Amino acid sequence: MGYGHCWNQVELERDWFKKHNYNFKTLYIWFEFPYNNSYSTHTYLLFEKDGKYHYFEHSDFSNIGIHQFETYEEAINYQMEKHIEHNKQTNPVGDEELKHLHIYEYHHPIYGCTMNEFIDYILSNGKEIEIKKQRHRK
Repeated sequence: MGYGHCWNQVELERDWFKKHNYNFKTLYIWFEFPYNNSYSTHTYLLFEKDGKYHYFEHSDFSNIGIHQFETYEEAINYQMEKHIEHNKQTNPVGDEELKHLHIYEYHHPIYGCTMNEFIDYILSNGKEIEIKKQRHRK
């Protein structure tokens, strides 16, 4: 058995959640700079069950599991905090960098696409989620 990037794993998750009739969303988070950089990106899935929102994580080993929240915004903020903390290990993350942090909700990308094709698909077809970044100014 092989390994897959987070966006590959989310597509497997999408298939399972869809077959089991869950209300779910797939999201992509990144620091969107106009130049190549070493900030990581991440793709993940949120689902709704019994009026609660759940962040389903498999590819990020430090955060693996199902995390439950009262609201969609809480689930988004939780993962955003994890993403920021992860990037702080190797990159500066201050006010200037946070201006470039974006989260996109997207639907099924093109099968077998490259990483660049995947990102182009997100930017062309995804819906940007409004997020509150002011909490992170430390």
